[in-house]
Amino acid sequence: MSRIITIQTQFRDIDMLKTCLETLECQVLHEPNGIKLRGASTPVELLVHAPFGSFGFRRASDGQYEIVGDDFVLGRQQKFIHNLTQQYAYRKVLKDAAAAGYQLVHEERRENREIRLVVRKW
Repeated sequence: MSRIITIQTQFRDIDMLKTCLETLECQVLHEPNGIKLRGASTPVELLVHAPFGSFGFRRASDGQYEIVGDDFVLGRQQKFIHNLTQQYAYRKVLKDAAAAGYQLVHEERRENREIRLVVRKW
């Protein structure tokens, strides 16, 4: 029998999170007032339909978003969560660098899936 679990994240920017999920071929429904996720006691702000199943995101008391979903669905999705985290970090670094006046000079994607970025302030 499955149960609802939460996974802590470092995600704070809901729009960036939505973009990252869509990049990973997920359908995303955003409802700031909350959407009821089957089995969860509290509503989620983002309802995500991924190729492997549905889950959601809700804002925790510290302002970060946590993943909420069925342990049967999420329990085997470490690779997806890693890819989402990497996509979010990549976009966040580029956004923050641009805001500080830096431009991307070089991007290298390595075989081990690491991404190396070189930025420069002109």
